[in-house]
Amino acid sequence: MKNAPRIETEVVAYHYNLDNEADCQAYGDMSHKLESEGQKLMRVYSLDNSNKKIKSGPVVLDTNFLFNNQWNTTDDSPTNPKFRIFNWYETVVPNKKIRQGHYTVVTQEMTDILNAVFQCGFCGNMEWAQEADDFCIQCLGSPYLSSNEVHLTLTVPVSKSFGADRQAMIDNDHGLQSSREEVKAKYLDAQAKLSEQKIAKERKEVAAKYESALEKITIERDGMDWLLDNGINTDNVIFYSHNKAFCFDWRNPLSHDVKERLKEALKDFPFKVEFK
Repeated sequence: MKNAPRIETEVVAYHYNLDNEADCQAYGDMSHKLESEGQKLMRVYSLDNSNKKIKSGPVVLDTNFLFNNQWNTTDDSPTNPKFRIFNWYETVVPNKKIRQGHYTVVTQEMTDILNAVFQCGFCGNMEWAQEADDFCIQCLGSPYLSSNEVHLTLTVPVSKSFGADRQAMIDNDHGLQSSREEVKAKYLDAQAKLSEQKIAKERKEVAAKYESALEKITIERDGMDWLLDNGINTDNVIFYSHNKAFCFDWRNPLSHDVKERLKEALKDFPFKVEFK
């Protein structure tokens, strides 16, 4: 995503034993604080205990691609570089009294960017709100998009890109400038016709295929003409188009003497020569 900012914040790793009164109180206070901020706990099993690798400290976030509950840190983040960190994450361990995980201090800047960037629900493409269409136009011509999935191309803020929030925005149309009927018409048109971009791309591909084939057949014609003009036997010659070479013993092996005489005769041949 263009002009994606780097955001500085902090990640906090924790480990509490709920059998310990102080730990139990501290965990309760932490949980209450995070819940009051609207954070939802992701508590999952982890075979590699990846949360243990995360250390408390300042981090820099890469916002080129966004999620509504997790972040990627930059290569040069002061701690935990090139990590996926979560708003609030815990690993389930065999001891049910143990709580270990991490949370990210969600700043206003982080909240703002999740509301300022819109995402297509079909392809996942992201655009700044001021640049995004109500629906992801580039998806309407996709051969994989069915008519009853057009609503998925609705673009919504990343903060509401999943679950009930997204469905509510779909149901309410969230102040769309384009009606569903207009988008459905654009979908039908896009499915029936090629976009200008696709037309240009296919023209380029067809032209490249033509030029490649023309080059090869021209080399074959000119090469064979040269051989015939110079009285060279072509019964044992074949042109290989994949490497644009003339092979002079493809059918029957040539003796050493014949091969050497042929090489002398071909010293001015303007194309690639091969012998088996």
